[in-house]
Amino acid sequence: MGNKGHHLLRVMIFCLAFLQVGFVIYNTLSPPNSEYASLRFTADWYVSIIGSFVILLEGLLLAWGLKEKTDHIYVAIFLCALAFNQTMYQAWGHLDIYLFMLAFGISFWLCASTFIYSFMRFSGKYPAETYLDYFRQKHRPAWYKKFFSYFSTDRHFWLVFSPILFFSFLVFLGATFFYNLPVFNIFENLLVLLIGLSYFRITYRLSDSSNRNKLNWMLWGLLASIAIYCLKALVLFFFAKYITKLGPLLNAPFYLVVTVSFIMTIFFSKATDARLVIKKTILYSILLLVGLLVFGTVEHFLIHILSHALHVESSVLNSILGGCVALLLRPLHHKTEHWLNHFNKARA
Repeated sequence: MGNKGHHLLRVMIFCLAFLQVGFVIYNTLSPPNSEYASLRFTADWYVSIIGSFVILLEGLLLAWGLKEKTDHIYVAIFLCALAFNQTMYQAWGHLDIYLFMLAFGISFWLCASTFIYSFMRFSGKYPAETYLDYFRQKHRPAWYKKFFSYFSTDRHFWLVFSPILFFSFLVFLGATFFYNLPVFNIFENLLVLLIGLSYFRITYRLSDSSNRNKLNWMLWGLLASIAIYCLKALVLFFFAKYITKLGPLLNAPFYLVVTVSFIMTIFFSKATDARLVIKKTILYSILLLVGLLVFGTVEHFLIHILSHALHVESSVLNSILGGCVALLLRPLHHKTEHWLNHFNKARA
């Protein structure tokens, strides 16, 4: 990428920043529909606005600090697109539904495309022949090799894959809004995540040791974000009546994780080894999610039945259940830690 292209990408980043600032001002000052008025100026609203601006500032600092020609500029675009995408959630009560779908589709398309492309180009641009040489050493299905080799070129990625991603998301978003089928939207997010992780794996194998530690920090941020997303889904399913109170506590860690992940990736990757952090994150995420899943399932389906059958207060049974879950997590901790150590030795 030449100097001219590098400067154009910087202009694009600052345009995104300008749009986000203007959009937040518009959302704050203009009156929304009555059904959305109560969503403004809440703790969750402030967390979303502040968190988005922190991610945006990080992307701007990264774009400004990259003096040399580098493909890390796409990481900066991804951060700014992610901040704008999070801000778009505040537009529900302000825009016409079709205009909102179009704006949200564009923000998601830019966020998803730069997410995948930043992983693909993180360690530099590799020709399609490099990917083919890599796949010759791996046992993968033929369609898998052709797919990732074909879209590894800039022309095929931006002129073929990226438009398909955009229009498919518009279709899935329409199914979510008009037919109440959010499963399609979830499917699209999972698809982008899987493609990004696949390119991450390839880039990791082709990178040197210094870039691998940077990629490890990005992987930590991705895994921690997935854990937070799963935690929020479990809370929403089992404890929906507390979601308004717990919303800020669940959203704030996401913005913190994204910020720390990319700061460590770009500026402090040589200071610490990310593999230990990844190991501990996986370990305690599994314990937390399993503990919450067991507690929520039993409390949701059995506690009330047992309370009526035994004529015991449900709060007493909840306390006993909490103690049993805590006892369950102790052996699970040792088993999971042993599995992670065995996995690391096998990969070494």
